[in-house]
Amino acid sequence: MGDRLYRSGSEVVIGQDVEKVIVGASLFTEVSGNGPYVWAVITKNGTNTLARAIVQNRGSYASVAIAPYVINVSDGDKLALKFLDTPNGTVKVRGYNSWMTVFSIS
Repeated sequence: MGDRLYRSGSEVVIGQDVEKVIVGASLFTEVSGNGPYVWAVITKNGTNTLARAIVQNRGSYASVAIAPYVINVSDGDKLALKFLDTPNGTVKVRGYNSWMTVFSIS
C-alpha cells in the first residue's frame, strides 16, 4: 500500500497528501435462522457511515456489494468494511470472500 494508504488491522488508514479515494467492497456472510436481509457498511473513523448496502437473504449465504464511489478523506482517516445487522438470525462474516478496495486518486 505504501505511504499514501496503509493497513492497520482490518482498517485502511489514509496517509499524507491524500484528499480523495475510490472505495468499494463486498461482504460475504453465512446466515442461520430467519434473517430476512443482511446489511454491510463502509465506515470512516469508526462511526461515520459512508455507504451502506442491503441484500435479501434467500438461503444460507448472502453477498452484499457496495459499488465503488469517490469520497473525501484526510490524513489519518480510517476506513473499514463492517457487518451492520440482520433481525431474527445469526450471521457469520466469511472473510475469505469479503474484500474492500481503496484507491488514492488525489
